[in-house]
Amino acid sequence: MGALLTVPTGGIGFVFQSIARFVVWFYGTVIPFILQYIAIPMFALGILLAVAFAGSTIIFTILFLIFTYFFIKGTIFKSSPK
Repeated sequence: MGALLTVPTGGIGFVFQSIARFVVWFYGTVIPFILQYIAIPMFALGILLAVAFAGSTIIFTILFLIFTYFFIKGTIFKSSPK
């Protein structure tokens, strides 16, 4: 029974061993490298950009409302129609 579970070394066995080695290398070295040095910093920068855009949108909205209030107050209530 043990002989049936061993992977043959010739032909298709070589292909399976090569694929298995590549998968182990890819998931063991490439993916952790990408996550550590690319994905996590990009996620942090995305959070900072989201906060910056949200903050600037809120500030712009508040300033727009303040200037609109003073514009309407100045044009409607201080006007003297003839």
